[in-house]
Order: sequence, then C-alpha cells, then structure tokens
Amino acid sequence: MIINSVILLDGLFLLIIICGVCTYCCRNLVHSSVFLCNRKRQEIMDYGNVMRNAIECGPPWINQRGYFFKQLVNSTMFIAQLGFCCVYFVFMADNLKQFFDETSCIHISQAGWIAMLLVPAWLVPTPKLPLLMSV
Repeated sequence: MIINSVILLDGLFLLIIICGVCTYCCRNLVHSSVFLCNRKRQEIMDYGNVMRNAIECGPPWINQRGYFFKQLVNSTMFIAQLGFCCVYFVFMADNLKQFFDETSCIHISQAGWIAMLLVPAWLVPTPKLPLLMSV
C-alpha cells in the first residue's frame, strides 16, 4: 500500500517536472522562431526550418549540418505525432467498446473499433502547408 502511494507521488512529481521542461522548450522554440524570422526577414518558419536556421547561424564547426538537423527534427516530430495519434485511437476505441458493451448488444473488439475509427480519419482531407501559410 505504501509503495503504491510512493509510486503515485513520484509519478505526479515527474509529470510536473516533464510538463515544466516541455513548457520551457516550447517557449524557447517560439522565441527562437521569432528571432530567426526577424533575422531572415521571413513571416513564418516550421519546426525543421527553425532548427536549420539556428544551426546555420551557429558556430562554424556545426553550421554546415543544418539540413541534417532539420531532417532530424522533422523525423522526431513525425514519430511523436504518430505516437499521439495511435494512443488517441486506442483511447477512443476502448471507450467505445466499454460504452457499447454496457449499453447495447453490440460487441466489437477493440481492434474492430480502431478500424472503424480509421475510416473517417482517412476520409478527412489533409490541408496543404502552402494554403495555411498564405492565410
């Protein structure tokens, strides 16, 4: 019982620390983006280009590797977003399964609910980046 309480408190404490670090990093990213947009005379930059321009404005020993770091940021952002989406679909499927198992005679597996949730997600058109940037 005591161990469960300690683990819960540790988890809460670590969650607060991680949220603080994420907020600090997002704040630095926004400030860096504003600074680099002013320096490069651009209106907007995506995450990868913020990293690329920051590296290219850096010390000589690293400023030739801007493209690599841009691709690294884009890859990690893709992996993170994919993870968020996967967790969201599992969460929604689990809730739908519990709801329909308790309130009706419809009994579909969690994988079936995920498959049904993916159909409307695939039908929604993805906005194009140039259209968003022109607004």
